[in-house]
Amino acid sequence: MKLERTGEKLLISHRGISYKFSQDRYDLLRYLLPILIMLRDLSKQRTSIEIDHILKMDDRELLEKLLNNSQKKIEIIEENMANYKEKLSLDIKEIKEDSNLLKIEKDTYIANLEIMEDYLLQRRFNKALYHVCVDEVRDIMLEREVTKIVTPFSGNYMHLLTSIKNDLKATRVSSAIKISSFRKNDIEYLLLNNPVYI
Repeated sequence: MKLERTGEKLLISHRGISYKFSQDRYDLLRYLLPILIMLRDLSKQRTSIEIDHILKMDDRELLEKLLNNSQKKIEIIEENMANYKEKLSLDIKEIKEDSNLLKIEKDTYIANLEIMEDYLLQRRFNKALYHVCVDEVRDIMLEREVTKIVTPFSGNYMHLLTSIKNDLKATRVSSAIKISSFRKNDIEYLLLNNPVYI
């Protein structure tokens, strides 16, 4: 397993290969790691954390810190990747059996999938890694009753906090789990509010 940036989502067909804007989860992992590190190091219950930086490191070190020697995370990612490889194989089988496509269209479609297979697999790996790490954030927040996460205001932090919020809401249904923004000393911040159980 390696971590590497891919780019936008691929649209692959018998007509060719194009790209659709959809953020590679790789771009969010550097924003996620400081949150994870702070949560892992928490020593008290019912607290909040404030993030003011992203960490600069190479992809290998970033991957090691995100996985944190967790065999469970590795197994979840490996299962996700095996399922995705099986899906790609089924896609090829369906293309071969598609009576609406000419032979040349089938051959082109399959060749396009094969050419971009490494890209597709890397993008899937990045997404699987992102989601197991967001799950870890959720689990620690629930276990330690973390009430707030404060970050700088940016699109990447908004995307990340939205993922965490949705994971929290799927686990403990509460309309009080919200994201808002606020200004302090002329700087804009985001706040994920996770009120503890009463």
